[in-house]
Amino acid sequence: MQGKGEIAPVAHKIEVDMIGINQLDLDRNLIMVIIDIENLHLISFNFIEEVYAMNLDAVNPELESKINDLVCEAYNKSFLEQEKLLKEAFELIPKPVTQWAHPTTMVAIALFDLYYKNQKYEQAEEWLIIALSVADLGTTNAGTYLLGGIFYYDIEKYDDAYKYFDIAYNDAGYYPFSIEDKKYWQFYKQRKEELNPKKKNKK
Repeated sequence: MQGKGEIAPVAHKIEVDMIGINQLDLDRNLIMVIIDIENLHLISFNFIEEVYAMNLDAVNPELESKINDLVCEAYNKSFLEQEKLLKEAFELIPKPVTQWAHPTTMVAIALFDLYYKNQKYEQAEEWLIIALSVADLGTTNAGTYLLGGIFYYDIEKYDDAYKYFDIAYNDAGYYPFSIEDKKYWQFYKQRKEELNPKKKNKK
C-alpha cells in the first residue's frame, strides 16, 4: 500500500510535482520522498531539509504568521497605510532576507506592486530586484521572472525585459505568458527569433 508522502511507482521517469512550495500549506508530514523506478528505491531526506530551509515557516512559524497578517492587513488600504504595513512586515524578516524564498518574495512583490501601480518606478524596481534575488530559492520561480520581464517591458527597457522573459520561458514554457497580455509573448517570441543564430545565418 502506498503510504503518506510516497510517490507512486513509474516506469523510466520521475514525476515529482511540489505544488505550493512557497506557501504555508507545505505538508509538514512529508518527511521523505520515495521514488520507485523499476524497484529501485531512492530515499532523500536532504531534499526536504533544503525545502524547509527556504521558508521561514519551517523555522519560526509564529513570526511567519505575523508577517502574513501584516501583508493581509495592508490589502485595500491607502497607499501610505499599505507602505507602512508592508515595510513593517519586511523589517520582521530575519536578516539576511535573501536566505528565504518565503516570505521575502511575498513582501517584496507586494511592495513592488504598490509602487508600480502608483507609478513610482524607481522604488518598484528596488523591490523587484529583491524578489528576483531570491527567485531561485523556490521551485516555482517562473512567475517572478515573468513579472520582471513585464516591468522592464512596460518601462521600455527591452533588453532587460527579454532577459527575464527568457528565464521564465526556459523554466516553464509558454504557460506563464498565457495568463498575461499577448503583447508580452509576441515581444519575446519576435526577439527570440531575431536573436536566433540559425535564422541570422540564413541567406
